Amino acid sequence: MIKTKMVPDELIAVISYTGCFKRTSKLLRELEEWLKANNAKIGGSGFVIFYTGPLKEEGRYDVGFPLEEEVEGDDRVNIVRIPGHRVLYTFYEGSGRRAAYESLIGFVEENNIDVIGSPREVYHGDAVEIQFPII
Repeated sequence: MIKTKMVPDELIAVISYTGCFKRTSKLLRELEEWLKANNAKIGGSGFVIFYTGPLKEEGRYDVGFPLEEEVEGDDRVNIVRIPGHRVLYTFYEGSGRRAAYESLIGFVEENNIDVIGSPREVYHGDAVEIQFPII
């Protein structure tokens, strides 16, 4: 099922990375450890923002976590604020990743929806939420 929702302003901690998508899960664990070591309050599920095609093996990514309060970053970890925005989203589990992207892309094309930024995957345990920022 494809829906829309508003994502509120977010304070996020991210590590920027270029390389193989499979490594992003290791980077999320690394970032989570860094945040805990720096007494940061994690405010939600880990995510990956895709700056290249999300179904490619290699790309450019931000891996991150939302934060509940400001913390100081360093050379590796950036702390940024993302303004609230509307997203088109769906969920998948297991091997349904490609089908989920194809259904979102088809929905965007059929309904002439303007996607205004990079897709994001949010990891909620076994379920993955794919978000497309829209107008």
